[in-house]
Amino acid sequence: MDVLKEKLRSIVRTELTSGDAAVAELTNALLKAIRDRVATEGTLLGVKDGTDRLDIALSALRDAIVGKLGEVLSVKLAGTDIALPTDVQYRRKESLTLFSGTVTASGSTADISVSDFSAMELEVKVTGVSGTSPSLSVYIEGKFTATGDYKPLVYVENISSTNIWYLTVTQLIFRTIRVRWVVGGTSPSFTFTVAAEAVV
Repeated sequence: MDVLKEKLRSIVRTELTSGDAAVAELTNALLKAIRDRVATEGTLLGVKDGTDRLDIALSALRDAIVGKLGEVLSVKLAGTDIALPTDVQYRRKESLTLFSGTVTASGSTADISVSDFSAMELEVKVTGVSGTSPSLSVYIEGKFTATGDYKPLVYVENISSTNIWYLTVTQLIFRTIRVRWVVGGTSPSFTFTVAAEAVV
């Protein structure tokens, strides 16, 4: 009987223990139940002797436990925002044009949905400038859905010539953003593009 108990202990721990406290607790509970069953009845799932038959019974028990845990996890995950199945190695990337055009006064884009993304690399590319002492400031702003207020996330200010500027949003927690620009000077005109490489 001691040999049987040790074999049960070894197999169940090998199959179920992952270092996680909850799994270890489950393993210990299962071992106790199995020891009690064997001690009182001398059998487990109808198996009284024979290593091969014991292995078959334990495999069936393991498959049943794993299957049940899979069902429970699937139900819990289905109620979340996690997409199933999820490949943690895969991070979808997408190219976006947030704004492109010519402006002569301050303004902003409409709201832009970025709920799919967690980070962005941005390029502000100014290709045309005219006017007397022209200046341009470009802001990428996140929107608080509950209040409608906007928070500047990254920006470049006091642009007065053609060039390229790079900005990074390392943690994009907002569902919605916009591009806002402030133009100054006499008869100013700026042609520029705000492009983004976004990652899930």
